[in-house]
Order: sequence, then structure tokens, then C-alpha cells
Amino acid sequence: MLIDKEGKINIENIGLIHGVTPPYTINCLGMGSGKLKIILILSFSLIVGYSTSQIIKKQVIIPLNNLNGVPYNTNNEMRDYSIDGFDIDSSGQYYFVGGNPIKGTTVLVVFKDAKVKYRKIYKDYFANKLFIYSDTLYLFDNNHPMNNVGFVKNDLYELNKENGMILKKHSHIIENTINSYECIDSLIVLWIIDKTKGAGSYFFALINLNGKLIGKAENQNRFNVPDSITLKNEKNVDAEQYLGQWNKLNLFWGFELIKVGPNGYGNYKFYFKDIYGKTVGCATMPDSLFGRNFYETPDEDRKLRNGAIYILGRKSKNALITELSVEELYKDALLHKE
Repeated sequence: MLIDKEGKINIENIGLIHGVTPPYTINCLGMGSGKLKIILILSFSLIVGYSTSQIIKKQVIIPLNNLNGVPYNTNNEMRDYSIDGFDIDSSGQYYFVGGNPIKGTTVLVVFKDAKVKYRKIYKDYFANKLFIYSDTLYLFDNNHPMNNVGFVKNDLYELNKENGMILKKHSHIIENTINSYECIDSLIVLWIIDKTKGAGSYFFALINLNGKLIGKAENQNRFNVPDSITLKNEKNVDAEQYLGQWNKLNLFWGFELIKVGPNGYGNYKFYFKDIYGKTVGCATMPDSLFGRNFYETPDEDRKLRNGAIYILGRKSKNALITELSVEELYKDALLHKE
């Protein structure tokens, strides 16, 4: 345990995290209420078992705390934690969105240099996935109003990322019930339940960031990419996510399940594919490096930004952010082609 039940840091175990060695730095920040909260920044010089020493650039640990840390919810049935929204801007600041469905409030918290830059509470919309594009925050609210369960809002909000102020609201863009959505480049891919065709029917549609409905997606999958470049033909892939493009290559995350159960584990696999769908290289890392997944929003936990992959996980009651260098990951992938 890096941080014990009393909020104290266990120095003896720092060097043991993920089997790596120093150097590392520790920032201890006072966050009110008379208690010291710990934000731990780890920068690694050695990653055991990998051909390059620079894949993991750093890891940041921030307490899960609805008053002065990362906002979160707990699921009593699953006995797990969830974070609704997560993203990173061009300067490396962390943005978190969480909500209290009973109170009907949403919280946006922004961290700069591991310190809270600002915190803002809303009653305009429910917490959901967060997306940053061209220095603007976007949030799509596909929930039901508290007093009208028969109506789906489907509102798109634009927020000023410097202060959280709502800039624009695009109301009720589409009538349909939205199962989920993905933000890809400058478009939002909507996973729409098709009630006209019976249970289990759905299709994918696109809206732009001005709140305009474009129509059905050219590629009928949740990432709006050609099926030829997805991971459907790769071996030992139990889940996948399109992360975006890097140096004209398509970058995918895949998960390989090795052991099922409460103590189960697997591998994170990072695929680099060309425009024709050929796998140029694949890097594999054990999932234990990244902490536990948060409940319900796994796609929100992995973002390709600033030449890095940011992976959000959990260590006890702390958010763990791991930053991977895509360039170094690519070098490793070339050495381990599938």
C-alpha cells in the first residue's frame, strides 16, 4: 500500500510499485479540512521486462475525494468505483467529471501540476463522458430529466476549459434513445437504439461539435472506422478501443484476458495499423501496471493526447494516471510483431 488508511504515505513501498526503481518525486499538498492529502508523481528510469526504458513517462496518484480530490461515485451492487468523464488538454492538465444522480449535480475538477486549478458544480446537465477539442470542453447529455423519464435530453454543451463556464448549449439534437457515444476527432459517434426494428437493434449516427446531426455513420461501428482496420481479425483480443491516429498510423488498444475471476488479470495490447489494416507492430504490457479499471466507462479511461496515451486506473481509493510515450511504445511494438 502506498497510502494507508490514515492518508499517510508508506515510503518503504514506493520503489516497489510495478517493479520499478527511482528516481521519483513526491508532492504533498494541503487541501483543506486540516488533513494532508498526498499526490504522488512517479517518474521511472527502469521498467522491468521491456526493451525500452522510457515507455512509462510518469504516473500520478490523486485521492478520490468528492470534496477536494477526483470526483467519483460508488456502485453498491458491484462494490466498485466509477468516474464519468476524463480528458487531458494540450498543456497536460487533467479534467475530471463526476456526478451525484440523487442530488442532480455534476462536478468538474481540473488539475494543473498535480494541484486543483478550479472546481465547478453544475445543475444544468448530468455527468457524462468528457471530450476536449481545439481547447474547448464538450459534454453530451443523453440522460432523462429527473422529472420526466419518458424524455431524453440529448443536449450538447460547450464549456470554457479555463473556468468551466458554459459557452453554448445545443438542445435536443436527436429524438432517439442513445445507448452510448464516442468522441472521434471533431465528430461524436452516437450508438442509437432502433426501437422500430425490435429489441437489440441499433445503428450509428454522427453529429458535429456545432450540434448538427450529420446522419448515419459511413462505418457502422462505434468508432466510425473501416472494419478492415479494427481488431476483429486479431488473435486473443477480448475487448478493443480505437485511440486515434499517430504519425499516419491507426492506434488501437486491445485487452487479452488471461485469467477470469475476482483475481483475474490480462494484458493491454497496443496495435499500430496502417491505412490498409495491416498490423505494423504490437506492444504488450500487463494490466497490473495500470491499476484497476473504473466501473462502467472503460473507454473514457484511455486517451491519446500530446503524443502520449493517458490511462486512468485506480489504486485503492486513489486515481492512478499513467502516461505512456507513444514513440517509445511504437519502438517496442516493432520488436514484438504478432
